[in-house]
Amino acid sequence: MSLSILIILGFSATCCGLFEGVFTRISATPTPEILYDCFINFNLSAWIDSNVNGVWDESEEPLADVAFHIDGNFASVLSAYPCISDEAGQCTLRIWYPGMCVAGNYEITPIAPETYKATTPESINLFLEANEFSGEAEFGFMSFSNE
Repeated sequence: MSLSILIILGFSATCCGLFEGVFTRISATPTPEILYDCFINFNLSAWIDSNVNGVWDESEEPLADVAFHIDGNFASVLSAYPCISDEAGQCTLRIWYPGMCVAGNYEITPIAPETYKATTPESINLFLEANEFSGEAEFGFMSFSNE
C-alpha cells in the first residue's frame, strides 16, 4: 500500500506543480562524435629459394630471423618495428595510428641473415586504399658463402 501511495504522490506532484523546481526535465543526450583509429596488418614471409626462381614452391623451406622494416604512414613511429620472421618464415607487422585510415604507400624491406641474399626484389612497395586494412609480401633468399 505504501508503494501505491508513493506513485500517486509522485504523479500528483508532477502534474499539479506541488514541488515545482524539484523535478528536472530529462533532455536527450547529444550523439557523441565518433572517433576512429586505423589498424593495418602486414603479413610478411621469407623462404629459402632453392631453385632461385622467385616463387615459394612447396618443397622450399621457410627462413627464420629475417628482419622486416616498413616505411609509410606512421609506420616507423608506431609499429612493432622491426618484425622478425619465425621458424615458419612468417611475421605480422601491425601499424596503428589515430584517425581514419587513409590511402598510402608502404615500402617493405627485409634484412636477411648474413649468409643469404635476395632472389626477389630487395624491397616491395604496397599501395593500400583507405578501406584496405592488410597487405602481404613474400621474399625469397638463397644461401651463399662469404669465402
